[in-house]
Amino acid sequence: MNEADIVLKTAKKMKKTKAETEKYFTTLLQVLHESLSNDEAVTLKGFGTFSVCKRAARKGKDPKTKKIVTLPACKTVRFTVGQELKDELNKNL
Repeated sequence: MNEADIVLKTAKKMKKTKAETEKYFTTLLQVLHESLSNDEAVTLKGFGTFSVCKRAARKGKDPKTKKIVTLPACKTVRFTVGQELKDELNKNL
């Protein structure tokens, strides 16, 4: 499922136009982006938590040349699934 699919399904469920729903969805993504850019965790109850974590510099291997390279330190986003979603995913096992 991609962004366009999400917008269409949401528009149908909310009985709103695609344009209105797309505007809300784009705004939501902007807010998430801004929050994560400011190192703030974003928790969506029942869904999960997006948080920023720092990775230390580390050694890696270039797949083309097989040479060892140093990968610089960086920040990345981590997602932790919420309990309700986890239960839903595992209910038919």
